[in-house]
Amino acid sequence: AKTDGTGALSDTLSVPGKLAQGAYVLRATGLTSGKSAEDTIQVNALAPQVTVAAIGTDPIRAGLPVSITLSGFPAEVAAAFYLDATSIAIDGSTQTSTAGALTVNYTLPAWLAAGTHALMVSVGGYSRTATFEAEAQTAVLRLSATEGRPGDALGISGDNYVDKGSDTVALSFGATPIAAAQALPLSDGSFQHTYTVPQATADGYYTVKALTTQQE
Repeated sequence: AKTDGTGALSDTLSVPGKLAQGAYVLRATGLTSGKSAEDTIQVNALAPQVTVAAIGTDPIRAGLPVSITLSGFPAEVAAAFYLDATSIAIDGSTQTSTAGALTVNYTLPAWLAAGTHALMVSVGGYSRTATFEAEAQTAVLRLSATEGRPGDALGISGDNYVDKGSDTVALSFGATPIAAAQALPLSDGSFQHTYTVPQATADGYYTVKALTTQQE
């Protein structure tokens, strides 16, 4: 670095991320004059933390987004994220701020089981883990009508079912399997089917059931 005409100098020094906590002497020596000046600075150790929290009033549940907050990590370094020891992708920037902080959202997998899970973050050689309790995804079965007549079209749909990519669902009307709906594909945990109530159906109450290949 070079001084100005008055012998003054202003510069920025980046403190190494893993420098131990303590007092350090900062010394500047003129290459031409040989004169030096020094001062003592106090370096505080990094104290990285990571937390996982629900967003709004939603619970922490499979298939829903959570907020991941980092603080005290090395500044302006990309973070890596792991859910239960498996690397996960985060949308958007994963670089910490000049203060070593970062907040991102992540949608938990729909297949995540109920119970305790671990979210680990690694930044610049520092790793911290937050544990959290998650609920299993709640499947929902819907009917387009709650009463009707033989020959009517009945819409049957479902959402939030576990789908690992090739799972299917089988439907039944009362005790009778619906022939055209024994292996309906689940699309991101959802399905829909239109069933025509047989003309020979007797008056009464009938239960519509859905059973997936995950036994859900």
